[in-house]
Amino acid sequence: MIRTTKHAIWRLYLAKQLFIIFILLIFFSIPQTSLAKTYQKTLKAKAIEMKLYEDNAWLSLLHYRKHFFYDGHRSEADNPNFFLSTDGAIDPQSELSATIEAMFLPQKLGDDHPQCIFPARFTWLKNMLYIDLSRLPVPACNLYQEWRQKSDTDQVTLVFPTAFLNNPSSMFGHAFLRFETPDRAESKLLMTPTINFAADTSAQKGVVDYILRGLFGGFPSKNSIQPFYKRLKRYTDIENRDIWEYTLNFTQEELNQLLRHVWELRENVFDYYFLDENCAYRLLSLLEVGRPSMQLTEEFKIYTIPVDVIRALKLRGLIQEITYRASAVKTFYHHLQRLNNNEKHIVIDIIHNQLSLDSDQVLSLPVKRRALVLALASEYLAILINKDILDRDLSTQLTCQIFAERSKHFVPITLKKIIKPDVSPDEGHKTQRVSISGGFDKNNTFYAIGYRGVYHGLIDPLHGFEKGAQVELLNVALRGYEDDDIRLEKLNLINIRSLTPFDKFLTPASWRFSVGREKKELYDKHPLSTYIEGGMGVTFRLADLMLSGMIHLELDFGSAFDKGYGLGSGVYFNIVYQSDKFSCDIGGLAMKYLVGDSDTLTKFWNKISFPIRPNNAIFLETKYSPNNRSGLYEVSFGIHHYF
Repeated sequence: MIRTTKHAIWRLYLAKQLFIIFILLIFFSIPQTSLAKTYQKTLKAKAIEMKLYEDNAWLSLLHYRKHFFYDGHRSEADNPNFFLSTDGAIDPQSELSATIEAMFLPQKLGDDHPQCIFPARFTWLKNMLYIDLSRLPVPACNLYQEWRQKSDTDQVTLVFPTAFLNNPSSMFGHAFLRFETPDRAESKLLMTPTINFAADTSAQKGVVDYILRGLFGGFPSKNSIQPFYKRLKRYTDIENRDIWEYTLNFTQEELNQLLRHVWELRENVFDYYFLDENCAYRLLSLLEVGRPSMQLTEEFKIYTIPVDVIRALKLRGLIQEITYRASAVKTFYHHLQRLNNNEKHIVIDIIHNQLSLDSDQVLSLPVKRRALVLALASEYLAILINKDILDRDLSTQLTCQIFAERSKHFVPITLKKIIKPDVSPDEGHKTQRVSISGGFDKNNTFYAIGYRGVYHGLIDPLHGFEKGAQVELLNVALRGYEDDDIRLEKLNLINIRSLTPFDKFLTPASWRFSVGREKKELYDKHPLSTYIEGGMGVTFRLADLMLSGMIHLELDFGSAFDKGYGLGSGVYFNIVYQSDKFSCDIGGLAMKYLVGDSDTLTKFWNKISFPIRPNNAIFLETKYSPNNRSGLYEVSFGIHHYF
């Protein structure tokens, strides 16, 4: 009986093994391509059933935005290599299906396999569809893995260099991302990688082409990954811009997905537009890949100002820490306060080779004072070299001499950093401004409504902005009189002023540029004229006042001129005071038309503004023009609201 039972068990075991072998034979007799295609169809059907093509994460990964003219989406990516479907730019579902198919391409493609080219897409689909990786090819992705191992980061920071008016593309400031390692030491921080989006303007053909292609498209976006110290040198040392750093509270997995997408953007994917799809917008769309629920790009459909992006991130609680780095020039002037007038002159004379390091004037200084003078001479020399005022090669010998002299009598010197300002740029007044005012002129009383699209004027509240900097775009004013209809008073498209004080250490030029349409004070009822004007000169600081004088050039078109146009030249001057309590701009213009007309245009003005809340201010303006055709004056009073 026992023997019979053992035979039965053995026969049953043998039958099971034969059955397994039979099943395996059937499995391996089926072509593997058929199995892969079956799994493909399963995954695509599941993705469509889940409507993953409508998921915010997928739309962010492909940079889809709702189309302006019809119900659908269109990607902002301009490089066709960014898509795996021929209709991928306009069809999220088609691109989703093509991506799933591409995951099954042969493993031998290596680094050219879509899994290696688009790791963020693959990772997201893997997690959403619970993909069985054993049923997919597994390429090595050596290039991506090597890059990823060098990008050990647990924190991301948005870095904001403030406005740089000498470059039109940076007049609103700039923004880039820094990826930090767990080691927060300054030496390590300087080596951490950054990603930057900027316009590749190498193919520009003159100023007009630069402006048109920047505003309406044509420049590709140049993506670059560099260590932080290189960015720092450019912005703080060469361009002399303050830097604000906003640390973001992204989780580790959000950071990992963000970095995967950085790899996907290593080629130039987008075109660059200075007003909307610029550096700040591109970073915002990148951050959305890490946290798709933000959906912040929907708020920036017309233009994108970096400081507005920072405000949007802050409003949603994404910013956990703010730090500040002063520019090289601002730091130098801060340290310069420790020197007396004689020591300041010694610094200048050393750098301009009017005084040797072994002269009696230098050696007679107490050791500690001499060390301080030489330290500031080093700072001053570096600034002049970075500004190309002094030749770098010719100044090398002097640089070595100063360091050698400092090392002879080494005295520890503490040059304190500038304390972070109480107000950061994002805490300044909002970008847009609407104005309501009333007043009277030589003929009648009037009321006015004004709107300014962006950004900041000299009499606007100073909190969060640099003194002497003005950037205004789309400044419109409508005016109505008691006995007349409402009419256009002015339309300024661009109005920029840069007033940088001139002193014995640095001699920067001040300048202004304006384009628009407004009234010229040549008649009592002066018609609108189109104008282009600008000037260049110098600004001096007197206590808290800035006194500026410029040579003025102006080209006007309109019926106010004898030949329909006028080209004039003259002198432009103004006195500017800016503080947290009030700001004032007093100025005048005396100009003679040389071509197209023969009139002389003279006018004076006074503008004063008092902040009453962070985003509200009351203002008073007076104008007077004693011209040869008519003497005009007006006074107006109103309120600015920033939003």
